[in-house]
Amino acid sequence: MDCGDCTASYAVYLYMITRTIRFPILIALILILLGKVSATAAQEESGPFQHLVMPGDTWTALAWRYGIHEEYLRSSNPHPNKQWQPAIGKFVSIPNDGDVLTSQTGMLHGSNSDSLLEIAVQQKQNLWSLAVLNGLEHIWQPLLMRPIFAPDETSMPKQFPPGFHSLELMSLPVYPGQGQALRAVLNGTVSARAAFADQAFEVFSDSDSLTGLFATGAFFPPGDHLLTIEVEGSPLWSQPVQVVPGEWNFEDITLTGSAAAIDAESIRLERERLSAIWNQSSSTPLWETNFNQPIEQFLQISSNYGARRSYNGGPYSSYHEGVDFSAYGGTPVTAPASGIVVLAENLYVRGGAVIIDHGLGVYTGLYHMSELLVETGQTVNRGQIVGRVGSTGLSTGNHLHWDLLVNGIWVDAAAWHQSDIACWIVEVWERNCRDE
Repeated sequence: MDCGDCTASYAVYLYMITRTIRFPILIALILILLGKVSATAAQEESGPFQHLVMPGDTWTALAWRYGIHEEYLRSSNPHPNKQWQPAIGKFVSIPNDGDVLTSQTGMLHGSNSDSLLEIAVQQKQNLWSLAVLNGLEHIWQPLLMRPIFAPDETSMPKQFPPGFHSLELMSLPVYPGQGQALRAVLNGTVSARAAFADQAFEVFSDSDSLTGLFATGAFFPPGDHLLTIEVEGSPLWSQPVQVVPGEWNFEDITLTGSAAAIDAESIRLERERLSAIWNQSSSTPLWETNFNQPIEQFLQISSNYGARRSYNGGPYSSYHEGVDFSAYGGTPVTAPASGIVVLAENLYVRGGAVIIDHGLGVYTGLYHMSELLVETGQTVNRGQIVGRVGSTGLSTGNHLHWDLLVNGIWVDAAAWHQSDIACWIVEVWERNCRDE
Protein backbone atom coordinates (compact mmCIF):
# COMPACT_ATOMS: atom_id res chain seq x y z
CA MET A 1 0.00 0.00 0.00
CA ASP A 2 1.18 3.53 -0.77
CA CYS A 3 1.99 5.36 2.51
CA GLY A 4 0.38 8.49 1.06
CA ASP A 5 -2.90 6.58 0.74
CA CYS A 6 -2.47 5.32 4.33
CA THR A 7 -2.08 8.88 5.63
CA ALA A 8 -5.16 10.08 3.73
CA SER A 9 -7.29 7.26 5.15
CA TYR A 10 -6.16 7.97 8.69
CA ALA A 11 -6.88 11.67 8.23
CA VAL A 12 -10.50 10.98 7.23
CA TYR A 13 -10.88 8.64 10.17
CA LEU A 14 -9.54 11.27 12.60
CA TYR A 15 -11.94 13.89 11.24
CA MET A 16 -14.90 11.63 11.91
CA ILE A 17 -14.01 10.90 15.54
CA THR A 18 -13.09 14.47 16.59
CA ARG A 19 -16.79 15.27 17.08
CA THR A 20 -17.26 12.56 19.73
CA ILE A 21 -14.09 12.37 21.88
CA ARG A 22 -12.19 14.75 24.08
CA PHE A 23 -8.92 16.46 23.07
CA PRO A 24 -6.38 14.39 25.17
CA ILE A 25 -7.77 11.14 23.80
CA LEU A 26 -7.58 12.60 20.28
CA ILE A 27 -3.90 13.46 20.72
CA ALA A 28 -3.12 9.93 21.91
CA LEU A 29 -4.89 8.45 18.92
CA ILE A 30 -2.98 10.72 16.54
CA LEU A 31 0.36 9.60 17.99
CA ILE A 32 -0.62 5.93 17.73
CA LEU A 33 -1.80 6.27 14.16
CA LEU A 34 1.25 8.24 13.03
CA GLY A 35 3.46 5.58 14.57
CA LYS A 36 1.50 3.01 12.62
CA VAL A 37 2.12 4.90 9.38
CA SER A 38 5.86 5.19 10.14
CA ALA A 39 6.08 1.48 10.90
CA THR A 40 4.39 0.68 7.58
CA ALA A 41 6.85 2.92 5.70
CA ALA A 42 9.84 1.34 7.46
CA GLN A 43 8.55 -2.11 6.63
CA GLU A 44 8.27 -1.20 2.94
CA GLU A 45 11.81 0.23 2.91
CA SER A 46 13.32 -2.94 4.42
CA GLY A 47 13.92 -6.14 2.54
CA PRO A 48 16.36 -6.99 -0.28
CA PHE A 49 16.96 -4.75 -3.26
CA GLN A 50 18.49 -5.46 -6.64
CA HIS A 51 21.98 -4.44 -7.77
CA LEU A 52 22.91 -4.48 -11.48
CA VAL A 53 26.29 -6.20 -11.74
CA MET A 54 29.00 -4.31 -13.60
CA PRO A 55 32.62 -5.34 -14.35
CA GLY A 56 34.53 -5.76 -11.09
CA ASP A 57 31.42 -6.34 -8.96
CA THR A 58 32.62 -9.59 -7.37
CA TRP A 59 31.13 -11.04 -4.19
CA THR A 60 34.04 -9.58 -2.23
CA ALA A 61 33.63 -6.15 -3.79
CA LEU A 62 29.87 -6.08 -3.19
CA ALA A 63 30.30 -7.26 0.40
CA TRP A 64 32.68 -4.37 1.12
CA ARG A 65 30.50 -1.90 -0.74
CA TYR A 66 27.34 -2.64 1.24
CA GLY A 67 28.94 -3.63 4.54
CA ILE A 68 27.59 -7.20 4.39
CA HIS A 69 29.40 -10.42 5.23
CA GLU A 70 30.37 -12.14 1.98
CA GLU A 71 28.92 -15.52 2.97
CA TYR A 72 25.59 -13.89 3.82
CA LEU A 73 25.57 -12.18 0.43
CA ARG A 74 26.36 -15.45 -1.36
CA SER A 75 23.66 -17.35 0.56
CA SER A 76 21.13 -14.75 -0.62
CA ASN A 77 22.17 -15.49 -4.22
CA PRO A 78 22.84 -19.26 -4.25
CA HIS A 79 24.77 -20.85 -7.12
CA PRO A 80 25.90 -24.49 -7.41
CA ASN A 81 29.44 -23.40 -8.33
CA LYS A 82 31.02 -21.77 -5.27
CA GLN A 83 33.75 -20.25 -7.45
CA TRP A 84 31.25 -18.51 -9.75
CA GLN A 85 31.20 -14.72 -9.52
CA PRO A 86 28.13 -12.51 -10.16
CA ALA A 87 27.41 -12.29 -13.89
CA ILE A 88 27.84 -8.88 -15.49
CA GLY A 89 24.47 -7.63 -16.73
CA LYS A 90 22.44 -9.58 -14.15
CA PHE A 91 20.80 -8.35 -10.95
CA VAL A 92 21.85 -9.77 -7.59
CA SER A 93 19.84 -9.51 -4.39
CA ILE A 94 21.36 -7.33 -1.66
CA PRO A 95 19.91 -8.34 1.73
CA ASN A 96 18.51 -5.51 3.84
CA ASP A 97 17.17 -6.48 7.27
CA GLY A 98 15.66 -3.09 8.00
CA ASP A 99 18.81 -1.02 8.39
CA VAL A 100 19.48 1.64 5.78
CA LEU A 101 22.45 0.41 3.72
CA THR A 102 25.04 3.08 2.98
CA SER A 103 27.60 2.47 0.27
CA GLN A 104 31.20 2.24 1.42
CA THR A 105 33.75 3.88 -0.82
CA GLY A 106 37.24 2.52 -1.25
CA MET A 107 39.50 0.40 -3.41
CA LEU A 108 40.22 -3.33 -3.45
CA HIS A 109 43.85 -4.15 -4.13
CA GLY A 110 44.79 -7.49 -5.61
CA SER A 111 47.75 -8.50 -3.47
CA ASN A 112 49.58 -10.73 -5.92
CA SER A 113 52.84 -8.84 -5.40
CA ASP A 114 52.27 -5.92 -3.03
CA SER A 115 52.64 -6.36 0.72
CA LEU A 116 50.30 -4.70 3.21
CA LEU A 117 52.99 -2.12 3.88
CA GLU A 118 53.28 -1.27 0.18
CA ILE A 119 49.49 -0.90 -0.13
CA ALA A 120 49.38 1.31 2.97
CA VAL A 121 52.11 3.56 1.56
CA GLN A 122 50.47 3.75 -1.88
CA GLN A 123 47.07 4.66 -0.43
CA LYS A 124 48.45 6.82 2.42
CA GLN A 125 46.71 4.63 5.01
CA ASN A 126 47.67 3.79 8.60
CA LEU A 127 49.28 0.35 8.48
CA TRP A 128 47.71 -0.99 11.69
CA SER A 129 44.26 0.43 10.86
CA LEU A 130 44.44 -1.24 7.45
CA ALA A 131 45.30 -4.59 9.06
CA VAL A 132 42.41 -4.36 11.55
CA LEU A 133 39.96 -3.28 8.85
CA ASN A 134 40.83 -6.35 6.76
CA GLY A 135 40.77 -8.80 9.68
CA LEU A 136 44.52 -9.49 9.68
CA GLU A 137 46.06 -10.69 12.92
CA HIS A 138 49.21 -8.64 12.43
CA ILE A 139 50.73 -6.35 9.83
CA TRP A 140 53.22 -8.94 8.52
CA GLN A 141 50.67 -11.70 7.95
CA PRO A 142 51.09 -13.15 4.42
CA LEU A 143 48.29 -11.96 2.18
CA LEU A 144 48.23 -15.06 -0.04
CA MET A 145 46.32 -13.41 -2.88
CA ARG A 146 43.80 -11.94 -0.45
CA PRO A 147 42.28 -8.68 -1.74
CA ILE A 148 42.87 -5.73 0.59
CA PHE A 149 40.28 -2.99 1.07
CA ALA A 150 41.53 0.58 1.57
CA PRO A 151 39.03 3.40 2.23
CA ASP A 152 38.85 6.07 -0.45
CA GLU A 153 36.29 8.83 -0.87
CA THR A 154 36.20 8.70 -4.68
CA SER A 155 36.04 4.99 -5.58
CA MET A 156 33.56 2.15 -5.25
CA PRO A 157 35.04 -1.24 -4.32
CA LYS A 158 35.80 -3.22 -7.49
CA GLN A 159 38.02 -6.19 -8.29
CA PHE A 160 39.81 -5.53 -11.57
CA PRO A 161 42.76 -7.25 -13.23
CA PRO A 162 46.15 -6.17 -11.81
CA GLY A 163 47.18 -2.79 -13.19
CA PHE A 164 43.60 -1.79 -14.11
CA HIS A 165 42.07 1.35 -12.62
CA SER A 166 38.71 0.80 -14.35
CA LEU A 167 37.04 -1.63 -16.75
CA GLU A 168 33.77 -1.22 -18.66
CA LEU A 169 31.76 -2.88 -21.42
CA MET A 170 30.12 -0.93 -24.23
CA SER A 171 26.55 -2.17 -23.69
CA LEU A 172 24.49 -4.41 -21.43
CA PRO A 173 22.82 -6.79 -21.75
CA VAL A 174 24.81 -8.68 -24.38
CA TYR A 175 22.82 -10.19 -27.25
CA PRO A 176 23.74 -12.87 -29.83
CA GLY A 177 25.00 -11.35 -33.08
CA GLN A 178 26.39 -8.28 -31.39
CA GLY A 179 29.66 -6.41 -31.73
CA GLN A 180 30.89 -5.69 -28.22
CA ALA A 181 33.81 -3.67 -26.87
CA LEU A 182 35.64 -3.24 -23.61
CA ARG A 183 37.95 -0.49 -22.50
CA ALA A 184 39.98 0.23 -19.41
CA VAL A 185 42.04 2.89 -17.73
CA LEU A 186 45.40 1.52 -16.61
CA ASN A 187 47.74 2.26 -13.75
CA GLY A 188 50.76 2.44 -16.03
CA THR A 189 51.84 0.19 -18.89
CA VAL A 190 50.06 -3.17 -18.96
CA SER A 191 50.44 -6.06 -21.39
CA ALA A 192 47.25 -8.12 -21.46
CA ARG A 193 45.41 -10.84 -23.35
CA ALA A 194 41.66 -11.43 -23.31
CA ALA A 195 39.02 -13.99 -24.27
CA PHE A 196 35.25 -14.31 -24.19
CA ALA A 197 33.68 -17.76 -23.93
CA ASP A 198 37.14 -19.25 -24.64
CA GLN A 199 37.45 -17.24 -27.85
CA ALA A 200 40.58 -15.09 -27.71
CA PHE A 201 40.49 -11.53 -29.00
CA GLU A 202 43.13 -8.84 -29.29
CA VAL A 203 43.39 -5.94 -26.87
CA PHE A 204 45.27 -2.79 -27.76
CA SER A 205 46.91 -0.65 -25.09
CA ASP A 206 49.14 2.36 -24.67
CA SER A 207 50.54 3.95 -21.53
CA ASP A 208 47.24 4.57 -19.75
CA SER A 209 44.37 2.91 -21.65
CA LEU A 210 43.27 -0.34 -23.24
CA THR A 211 40.51 -1.39 -25.62
CA GLY A 212 39.38 -4.60 -27.25
CA LEU A 213 36.65 -5.84 -29.60
CA PHE A 214 34.83 -9.16 -29.47
CA ALA A 215 31.64 -10.55 -30.97
CA THR A 216 28.82 -13.02 -30.42
CA GLY A 217 27.49 -14.80 -33.49
CA ALA A 218 23.83 -15.28 -34.44
CA PHE A 219 23.86 -18.85 -33.02
CA PHE A 220 25.70 -17.84 -29.83
CA PRO A 221 23.99 -19.63 -26.91
CA PRO A 222 22.34 -17.53 -24.18
CA GLY A 223 23.59 -17.89 -20.62
CA ASP A 224 26.59 -16.80 -18.55
CA HIS A 225 29.93 -16.87 -20.37
CA LEU A 226 33.33 -16.02 -18.95
CA LEU A 227 35.20 -12.87 -19.87
CA THR A 228 38.85 -13.47 -18.99
CA ILE A 229 41.83 -11.13 -18.93
CA GLU A 230 45.38 -12.28 -18.38
CA VAL A 231 47.99 -9.73 -17.39
CA GLU A 232 51.58 -10.83 -17.87
CA GLY A 233 53.00 -12.21 -14.63
CA SER A 234 49.65 -12.06 -12.80
CA PRO A 235 46.83 -14.56 -12.13
CA LEU A 236 43.98 -14.83 -14.59
CA TRP A 237 41.05 -12.46 -13.89
CA SER A 238 37.60 -13.63 -14.95
CA GLN A 239 33.97 -12.70 -14.48
CA PRO A 240 30.91 -14.16 -16.23
CA VAL A 241 28.84 -11.99 -18.57
CA GLN A 242 25.16 -12.64 -19.21
CA VAL A 243 24.10 -13.19 -22.83
CA VAL A 244 20.32 -12.97 -23.27
CA PRO A 245 18.33 -14.83 -25.98
CA GLY A 246 17.92 -13.14 -29.35
CA GLU A 247 14.73 -12.74 -31.38
CA TRP A 248 14.84 -13.87 -35.00
CA ASN A 249 12.67 -14.01 -38.11
CA PHE A 250 12.16 -17.22 -40.10
CA GLU A 251 12.38 -17.00 -43.88
CA ASP A 252 11.56 -19.50 -46.62
CA ILE A 253 13.73 -18.85 -49.70
CA THR A 254 13.00 -20.37 -53.11
CA LEU A 255 15.96 -20.36 -55.49
CA THR A 256 15.40 -20.80 -59.22
CA GLY A 257 17.49 -20.63 -62.37
CA SER A 258 21.20 -19.94 -62.02
CA ALA A 259 20.84 -19.13 -58.32
CA ALA A 260 19.50 -22.64 -57.62
CA ALA A 261 22.48 -24.17 -59.46
CA ILE A 262 25.03 -22.75 -56.98
CA ASP A 263 26.20 -25.70 -54.92
CA ALA A 264 27.41 -26.01 -51.30
CA GLU A 265 31.01 -26.65 -52.38
CA SER A 266 31.14 -23.34 -54.26
CA ILE A 267 29.80 -21.56 -51.19
CA ARG A 268 32.40 -23.25 -48.98
CA LEU A 269 35.34 -22.39 -51.26
CA GLU A 270 34.32 -18.76 -51.54
CA ARG A 271 33.90 -18.42 -47.78
CA GLU A 272 37.25 -20.10 -47.17
CA ARG A 273 38.98 -17.61 -49.43
CA LEU A 274 37.31 -14.62 -47.78
CA SER A 275 37.99 -15.92 -44.26
CA ALA A 276 41.69 -15.43 -44.89
CA ILE A 277 40.90 -11.72 -45.35
CA TRP A 278 38.41 -11.33 -42.51
CA ASN A 279 40.71 -12.85 -39.89
CA GLN A 280 43.43 -10.24 -40.34
CA SER A 281 43.50 -7.34 -37.89
CA SER A 282 45.39 -4.05 -37.69
CA SER A 283 46.19 -2.44 -34.35
CA THR A 284 44.46 0.91 -34.96
CA PRO A 285 41.00 1.92 -36.20
CA LEU A 286 40.87 3.50 -39.66
CA TRP A 287 37.55 5.25 -39.04
CA GLU A 288 37.11 8.71 -37.51
CA THR A 289 33.30 8.90 -37.29
CA ASN A 290 30.32 6.71 -36.60
CA PHE A 291 29.23 4.28 -39.35
CA ASN A 292 26.66 5.37 -41.93
CA GLN A 293 24.07 3.19 -43.60
CA PRO A 294 25.58 2.36 -47.02
CA ILE A 295 22.41 3.16 -48.99
CA GLU A 296 20.03 6.10 -48.61
CA GLN A 297 17.42 5.40 -51.30
CA PHE A 298 15.79 2.00 -50.89
CA LEU A 299 12.29 0.53 -50.95
CA GLN A 300 12.41 -1.53 -47.78
CA ILE A 301 14.62 -3.70 -45.61
CA SER A 302 13.76 -7.07 -47.08
CA SER A 303 15.74 -9.24 -44.64
CA ASN A 304 17.31 -8.62 -41.25
CA TYR A 305 20.50 -9.97 -39.78
CA GLY A 306 20.16 -13.34 -38.07
CA ALA A 307 16.96 -14.43 -39.85
CA ARG A 308 16.79 -18.24 -39.83
CA ARG A 309 16.58 -19.45 -43.42
CA SER A 310 15.18 -22.46 -45.21
CA TYR A 311 16.17 -22.90 -48.86
CA ASN A 312 13.74 -24.66 -51.20
CA GLY A 313 11.88 -26.32 -48.32
CA GLY A 314 14.96 -27.48 -46.40
CA PRO A 315 15.64 -27.11 -42.64
CA TYR A 316 16.26 -23.73 -40.96
CA SER A 317 19.92 -24.58 -40.52
CA SER A 318 21.47 -21.31 -41.72
CA TYR A 319 20.98 -17.65 -40.97
CA HIS A 320 21.18 -14.37 -42.85
CA GLU A 321 24.60 -12.84 -42.28
CA GLY A 322 23.72 -9.23 -43.07
CA VAL A 323 20.97 -6.73 -43.81
CA ASP A 324 19.23 -6.67 -47.21
CA PHE A 325 17.97 -3.39 -48.71
CA SER A 326 15.51 -3.82 -51.57
CA ALA A 327 16.27 -1.02 -54.06
CA TYR A 328 16.13 -0.12 -57.74
CA GLY A 329 19.00 -1.30 -59.88
CA GLY A 330 21.73 1.33 -60.22
CA THR A 331 21.08 2.99 -56.82
CA PRO A 332 24.39 4.33 -55.40
CA VAL A 333 26.09 2.35 -52.63
CA THR A 334 28.52 4.18 -50.32
CA ALA A 335 31.25 3.26 -47.84
CA PRO A 336 29.79 3.21 -44.29
CA ALA A 337 33.08 4.46 -42.84
CA SER A 338 36.64 5.13 -43.93
CA GLY A 339 38.95 2.22 -44.60
CA ILE A 340 40.90 0.30 -47.23
CA VAL A 341 39.27 -1.76 -50.00
CA VAL A 342 40.67 -5.27 -49.68
CA LEU A 343 38.46 -6.85 -52.36
CA ALA A 344 36.56 -5.45 -55.34
CA GLU A 345 35.48 -8.10 -57.85
CA ASN A 346 32.63 -10.32 -59.00
CA LEU A 347 32.24 -13.41 -56.82
CA TYR A 348 30.33 -16.56 -57.64
CA VAL A 349 27.99 -16.43 -54.60
CA ARG A 350 28.11 -12.78 -53.50
CA GLY A 351 28.11 -11.30 -57.00
CA GLY A 352 29.57 -7.81 -57.42
CA ALA A 353 31.42 -7.43 -54.10
CA VAL A 354 33.37 -4.75 -52.25
CA ILE A 355 34.97 -5.54 -48.88
CA ILE A 356 36.41 -2.71 -46.78
CA ASP A 357 38.89 -3.11 -43.91
CA HIS A 358 38.11 -0.53 -41.19
CA GLY A 359 40.88 -1.63 -38.82
CA LEU A 360 40.78 -3.49 -35.48
CA GLY A 361 39.35 -6.56 -37.25
CA VAL A 362 36.19 -4.73 -38.44
CA TYR A 363 35.15 -5.40 -42.07
CA THR A 364 32.25 -4.22 -44.22
CA GLY A 365 30.89 -6.37 -47.06
CA LEU A 366 28.70 -4.88 -49.84
CA TYR A 367 27.34 -7.51 -52.23
CA HIS A 368 25.23 -8.31 -55.33
CA MET A 369 26.14 -4.97 -56.97
CA SER A 370 25.83 -4.48 -60.72
CA GLU A 371 28.78 -2.07 -60.93
CA LEU A 372 31.96 -1.64 -58.87
CA LEU A 373 33.48 1.85 -58.69
CA VAL A 374 36.57 1.20 -56.54
CA GLU A 375 39.64 -1.01 -56.77
CA THR A 376 41.48 -3.29 -54.36
CA GLY A 377 44.00 -1.34 -52.28
CA GLN A 378 42.13 1.96 -52.60
CA THR A 379 41.46 4.09 -49.51
CA VAL A 380 37.83 5.21 -49.21
CA ASN A 381 36.07 7.74 -47.00
CA ARG A 382 32.67 7.55 -45.36
CA GLY A 383 29.95 8.38 -47.90
CA GLN A 384 32.14 7.71 -50.96
CA ILE A 385 30.29 5.82 -53.73
CA VAL A 386 31.79 2.34 -54.16
CA GLY A 387 29.23 0.68 -56.45
CA ARG A 388 25.60 0.41 -57.57
CA VAL A 389 22.75 -1.90 -56.60
CA GLY A 390 22.17 -4.97 -58.75
CA SER A 391 21.10 -8.62 -58.60
CA THR A 392 24.26 -10.63 -59.17
CA GLY A 393 25.45 -13.89 -57.59
CA LEU A 394 23.08 -15.73 -55.23
CA SER A 395 20.24 -13.19 -55.55
CA THR A 396 16.52 -13.26 -56.29
CA GLY A 397 16.15 -9.56 -57.18
CA ASN A 398 17.74 -6.11 -57.05
CA HIS A 399 19.04 -5.44 -53.55
CA LEU A 400 22.10 -4.54 -51.52
CA HIS A 401 23.40 -7.00 -48.94
CA TRP A 402 25.41 -5.25 -46.22
CA ASP A 403 27.26 -7.30 -43.66
CA LEU A 404 29.80 -6.47 -40.97
CA LEU A 405 32.34 -8.73 -39.32
CA VAL A 406 34.27 -8.35 -36.06
CA ASN A 407 37.23 -10.71 -35.67
CA GLY A 408 35.85 -12.92 -38.42
CA ILE A 409 32.34 -13.17 -36.89
CA TRP A 410 29.24 -11.74 -38.57
CA VAL A 411 27.40 -9.25 -36.35
CA ASP A 412 24.31 -7.13 -36.90
CA ALA A 413 25.46 -4.24 -39.12
CA ALA A 414 22.24 -2.29 -38.45
CA ALA A 415 22.74 -2.52 -34.67
CA TRP A 416 26.37 -1.45 -35.06
CA HIS A 417 25.24 1.57 -37.10
CA GLN A 418 22.51 2.54 -34.62
CA SER A 419 24.72 2.20 -31.54
CA ASP A 420 27.57 4.43 -30.43
CA ILE A 421 30.09 1.61 -30.42
CA ALA A 422 32.31 2.94 -33.24
CA CYS A 423 32.84 6.26 -31.48
CA TRP A 424 33.05 4.65 -28.04
CA ILE A 425 35.99 2.59 -29.25
CA VAL A 426 38.04 5.37 -30.83
CA GLU A 427 37.67 7.65 -27.82
CA VAL A 428 40.59 5.64 -26.44
CA TRP A 429 42.63 7.15 -29.29
CA GLU A 430 41.36 10.60 -28.20
CA ARG A 431 39.52 11.17 -31.48
CA ASN A 432 36.54 13.52 -31.75
CA CYS A 433 34.20 10.94 -33.25
CA ARG A 434 30.84 12.66 -33.42
CA ASP A 435 28.79 13.62 -36.44
CA GLU A 436 28.69 17.32 -37.27
